[in-house]
Amino acid sequence: MNRLALLGFLVASTCKPPPPQPGQLPSATDDCHAIEASNLEAVVECFYRAQDARAQYRLFSTAAKAELPESEWVASMNPATQAVSDVRVTQRETIQGSAYAAVSRVRRHVLVDGGLSCSDTSTRTWIREGNGWRMHGGFDRIAEVAAKKFDSGDYSGAAEASEEWLRVDPFSVDAYDKLGFAVLRGARGKAAADIVRAALAIDASNSKALLLAVSLSTDPDVAESYLKRFRPDDCVLPTAVANVAASFVVDAGRPKEALALIDRYATTDRDGRFALIRIRALNVLRRQKEAAALLTKAAAQDIRRHLDTQDPSYAAEQAAAVASTLLEAERPTAAREWVDYGLMKDPSNANLARLLRLARN
Repeated sequence: MNRLALLGFLVASTCKPPPPQPGQLPSATDDCHAIEASNLEAVVECFYRAQDARAQYRLFSTAAKAELPESEWVASMNPATQAVSDVRVTQRETIQGSAYAAVSRVRRHVLVDGGLSCSDTSTRTWIREGNGWRMHGGFDRIAEVAAKKFDSGDYSGAAEASEEWLRVDPFSVDAYDKLGFAVLRGARGKAAADIVRAALAIDASNSKALLLAVSLSTDPDVAESYLKRFRPDDCVLPTAVANVAASFVVDAGRPKEALALIDRYATTDRDGRFALIRIRALNVLRRQKEAAALLTKAAAQDIRRHLDTQDPSYAAEQAAAVASTLLEAERPTAAREWVDYGLMKDPSNANLARLLRLARN
């Protein structure tokens, strides 16, 4: 996990105008030390508009500084690929004697490879230290433990690490996100509905919180209702749509509604995951040859690129679904390629072992 994704952006500046008047939005060149440190809204607005990386770093909490050296923070800034807007405080709470706040901000990202852009709404924790507010969080060492355990299939370990993460950063939607998906994969712990409620309570517009609500919902109609809460250009909207469509196919046995849904959001697909859902839906409809025809060389590459970013057990399950469709379409050679890909991801997958025997016959 990249600790440099901790917060927003900045660009270099040398001028420092007078501090803003009360109620005035801080400009991009304001010195944040001229802002009253106890005024949370003013401090966070100035933080995200500051053009001096070292001035920003002085507003890190003690724990955040321990996680991220100043030199790495300064070197990480890239205003050409992301910009911050719509900063607001969404939550305040005193926990075990410490005053915390959740601060939401919208970031626009430029996807350099394709020249495309998208946005995300994320939330960071701030903490009151002494007489002033400081940016708190990051905690990448715990986050990396949770991510590695999840990626290795140790979902119970990932849940435990996420719980530890929340003890030091109680407003971390990222921690709730990892905890929720670990529970979805079978880890014991908090009920999925409680995890979703907690994440949305921090910030109901947070991209990951909304994705979590979509993914953990047991009712695809409820899950679909959350799609309306995303910004139209949200970076994770394609993932949310794919998860709802998959739920229509796998959980509800309603493949036609899955196809209709991804048709409505077709322009948001960037990495082939919609093609994967189409293939699975058409397979359920017994239209295997039509599904196989979608699997062009380019589409197969896109799907594998997408699966390469997922945890191995999920990638193996999806590869098995594609292989099964290809076998039904009487394309055993292509099916064998997907079986081999899936076994590379998860050699213990029993469904792939069965399909391997069928592909050889």
